[in-house]
Amino acid sequence: MSILMTLMVVSAVGSTSRGLACSVIAAAPEAPALVGGNYDWTARGGIVFLSPRGQLKSAELGHTFSTDAEWSSRYASLTVSQFGRDFPMQGLNEQGLAGMVLIGPSAYPSDGPEGIVTENLWLQYQLDRFATVAEVEAHIHELGLQRLSASLHWFLCDATNDCAVIEFIGGRPSVRRGNDLPIRSLTNTSYEQAMSFYVRWQESTSPMPEGYASSARFVRLAERRSARSWLDLAETLDQVSLAGFTAFQSLFDLQNRSLTVRLDRGRWHSINFENLPLDCGASLPMLNLSQGSWQVYDHNAVANLFTAAAAGAPELGGLVQDRVLRTSERVTCNRSQSIGRPKKSF
Repeated sequence: MSILMTLMVVSAVGSTSRGLACSVIAAAPEAPALVGGNYDWTARGGIVFLSPRGQLKSAELGHTFSTDAEWSSRYASLTVSQFGRDFPMQGLNEQGLAGMVLIGPSAYPSDGPEGIVTENLWLQYQLDRFATVAEVEAHIHELGLQRLSASLHWFLCDATNDCAVIEFIGGRPSVRRGNDLPIRSLTNTSYEQAMSFYVRWQESTSPMPEGYASSARFVRLAERRSARSWLDLAETLDQVSLAGFTAFQSLFDLQNRSLTVRLDRGRWHSINFENLPLDCGASLPMLNLSQGSWQVYDHNAVANLFTAAAAGAPELGGLVQDRVLRTSERVTCNRSQSIGRPKKSF
């Protein structure tokens, strides 16, 4: 077996050992600001949640449930998850900042000047507080992270078509953007390892790597780096998906602040912020993708999906699950922090 093939096998084992292996790609830098991703997990289903602007939030830490970081949401966001509101796998805020969560090697910082959050809250914090990737980087040292269930890294893009891979290495943040991000994609190995594999593949005579290994998916994404359209990204995501395992696929149009999402290669649902109640204090609508229609927040439906998804993450069962859900459902308003335009009630 060649060294290249050996690395692919090792990557395949590592990327699927926890049952989660996602893929993200952004359109070419000169193209419209588009980004798409596959969320791969053992459970079926997904819910789009609205998180309003002007909401006071707090982090519940680990299994002791002590409260640490606290903040107010400047911006409303739409997120897609199987684990409840404010526990996003993918999301977009009203300013056009989008982010996606992927399993990846991380060693989180233990503390920060603004306190500590669990890793599941990190993306929601960014969507709540910042409008651009540059702002996220400027504030990257604010938070410590405490692991609740997973080692993660993140891919973010904004309406200016600026993108970044954010990883925590040895307790310190690593932000790759601009010239440090030659391939605007991410899978489940570290970005450095994925790029090293891609360069070796380019220098070899090996055929295009197939299969579901993280490095193989990264190569296929890298070879589609000239993607320019919504259709290009959708076709690319299909090339790195796995039938029966890719739970949902999302495409974000960052300049138009819209999200298009589907379950299991089913019907696409297009969503934007128009006519949604973006200010804290109104109802909290959610779109259960299995049903295809907006409804008032339904605790039982969210809890049932969380239970199914947590079967692949036992650390999130029982009391932890209940506390995560109840924390995200606790809506306290601080309208002085709501800086967007008023919207209609749901």
